[in-house]
Amino acid sequence: ASHGADANQGYADGVRYGKDGISDADMESWTDWVVHQSWDSAFRLQGTLGPPPTFANLDYVGHRNPKQFLDLYVPTGLTSPAPLAIFIHGGGWRFGSKGFAMGFCDTLLANGYVVAAINYRLSGDSLFPAQIFDCKAAVRWLKARARVFNIDTCRVAAIGESAGGHLTLLLGTTAGVDSLEDLGLGSRTATSKVHAVITFYAPS
Repeated sequence: ASHGADANQGYADGVRYGKDGISDADMESWTDWVVHQSWDSAFRLQGTLGPPPTFANLDYVGHRNPKQFLDLYVPTGLTSPAPLAIFIHGGGWRFGSKGFAMGFCDTLLANGYVVAAINYRLSGDSLFPAQIFDCKAAVRWLKARARVFNIDTCRVAAIGESAGGHLTLLLGTTAGVDSLEDLGLGSRTATSKVHAVITFYAPS
């Protein structure tokens, strides 16, 4: 079954909404910079599509910065290590949030993948390479906690759209490039190497 906008439902601020239950004021607050967008676009821009995360707002750096939080979706009944898909949102490096993940990854979750959706610092307050520093820190943090979340560290993929696709491509092509890794962020006990990348309309 489809989730999110396609099913006229979504999840935002801890509440599941139906299309008819969302006020115009709520929609305007989520879209913010967009005028007269559709309900679907409101969720794709600021809300969260699909089911709520199993674990929400995990701090993968330790600085208590919401831009360095991730959500984790774990398949129901998971008891053995499963492949991990890490979703990186788009938004021109300027906006967006981890709430977009289930618009792209709901099928993976339904087929036994653990899905992580990450926030990262945006260009309005943090210059590049802060964005890829954060993405790599998230990969290391997740691998370091593989036993806790039943993650198979030999099967880790990154998935991104638009600006997130660009960061996904960098994850896939810069393993071991010291200048694009800040080991002062989060875990030092794992590598940021990923084994596959999937990108949607990425600058490349």
